[in-house]
Amino acid sequence: MTLSQIHTFLVVSESLNFTKASRILSVTQPAVSTQIQLLEKELGVSLFNRLGRRVYLSQAGFRFRDLALEIISRVDRSQTLLHSFTPLTKTDPLRLGTGFGVRPEREKYLQHYLHGTFQKRVPIKVLQAAEGQLVAEFEKKQVDIVMFYKLDNDPSPFPGPGILEMVIEKTNTLVLGSPGLPKDKWRRDIRLLESFPLLLPPKTSLLRKELDEKLLSLKLNIKPGIETTDTDFIRKALLSGFGVGIFPASLFRQEIESGELIGLSIPEVSYPCSLVAYTREDEDRHSLSINYVALQILGAGWPDTWANERK
Repeated sequence: MTLSQIHTFLVVSESLNFTKASRILSVTQPAVSTQIQLLEKELGVSLFNRLGRRVYLSQAGFRFRDLALEIISRVDRSQTLLHSFTPLTKTDPLRLGTGFGVRPEREKYLQHYLHGTFQKRVPIKVLQAAEGQLVAEFEKKQVDIVMFYKLDNDPSPFPGPGILEMVIEKTNTLVLGSPGLPKDKWRRDIRLLESFPLLLPPKTSLLRKELDEKLLSLKLNIKPGIETTDTDFIRKALLSGFGVGIFPASLFRQEIESGELIGLSIPEVSYPCSLVAYTREDEDRHSLSINYVALQILGAGWPDTWANERK
């Protein structure tokens, strides 16, 4: 579907005459007919009914006419916006706050794409902290973007207006362990958590409260593992067979896909969760902020694509 086809349709829908439409568009009548036929073929409907020599909008034609007018209106608004758009010439450092589980290499990939967009190096200052601290720093405008894992059922930590939310990746919490763990104990049963030391997200993580409440209600005899925010240390502990852990699957996606770790979805502790990022809406819609561009880059998944291409 092209803008030319949509425009041709609108002209014909106004005149209900292919010959008149061809004169208005300064093209031949067969050219108008071809454009309409191509559009109808792509949409899979007839936009016009032909009775004798007269042409009428079909029911689908009336419905599509509203959509076509909206498309043209959006295109016109886009042209107006871009004509008034002022590119950034000065780029301040991007202040990025990251919570538990956010891979540090995201900063490098993000910087790579920002450089490509703004044609200059954009410094990134990273604050890695507990989610509660990140929320406080964001509200005090000490950071531009915050990024962390949260359960999908939990409300946004920023309920007020003027905040943009971007879901970077959706995942689920899984029980993770090494393939070398005893097979008789490694089963899809919540009681397996009593057989090994248990590693969990840190108590400051937004994921932890729900897990603690669930484990308490199940009255399991849990052997606490090591309490840490260091995901690399957790990874090594899981790979070594030290114990099992409950974490977002995307946090250890590479290890799961390679078979270095096995993930079990156990209903009692498997929750849908997401890695999300937040920033403020641009106050000046005639310019483009680094915050907005960075949020779009993170949401598009390009950093991960670039990482795979570098391997």
